[in-house]
Amino acid sequence: MIDAVETVAQMMAVAAITAPKTKGQNFVQVKVLTGELVQMLGQAMIDFNKKNPKKNFERDGNNVLNSDAVVLIGIKDGATAGLDCGACGFPDCATLTSQPKTTGEYQGPTCAFRMLDMGIALGSAAKVAGLLNVDSRIMYRAGVIARDMKLVDWDYVIGIPLSVSGKSIYFDRCSERLFHPHGLDIALSGIVDVEFRVSKILGAAAAIEQNIQGVLYPHCSSA
Repeated sequence: MIDAVETVAQMMAVAAITAPKTKGQNFVQVKVLTGELVQMLGQAMIDFNKKNPKKNFERDGNNVLNSDAVVLIGIKDGATAGLDCGACGFPDCATLTSQPKTTGEYQGPTCAFRMLDMGIALGSAAKVAGLLNVDSRIMYRAGVIARDMKLVDWDYVIGIPLSVSGKSIYFDRCSERLFHPHGLDIALSGIVDVEFRVSKILGAAAAIEQNIQGVLYPHCSSA
């Protein structure tokens, strides 16, 4: 089954590469991770969550550990489209080009049309996975850590992990908390998302959360 998933990953890469690009200029980058690299990425995402307060890297990292392949799609050295459209936040392309590069999780600023190109490529790749019945999820966090690990040297990158099982591992995942400071958020993923917000019940929050988590997520530990 892993061979089949890896074949689908390569077909997704083809779809991303051939997806429409602004002015026919290609700055989209694609890389397929399999085997040990997938495991390394998943573990790095989990380790990142231990030293960084940002949420859900561990949750997504566990997803990646249980995946058969990951397709990375990103942008590198994207030139402006020369349209002076202002969508990037600057008045014209010359002003954007003159800006110093800033680096955080990603590097920017980037022409909005090049980001659009990447989005179209991501959608084209995800479409292939869906048509071939391979479970997938577009993950920002997988891209952040792939770049941090220097698996790629692109300016911006998103990951799409792939899996085949009786039920998609990428949905109905355990949230880090059911309760938020201002109410109760219960996300029922899949066909619909239903969100209930209940305020002014913080005194009973712990007991209610334990009961609801046991009903909705019997497969999740209470820790």
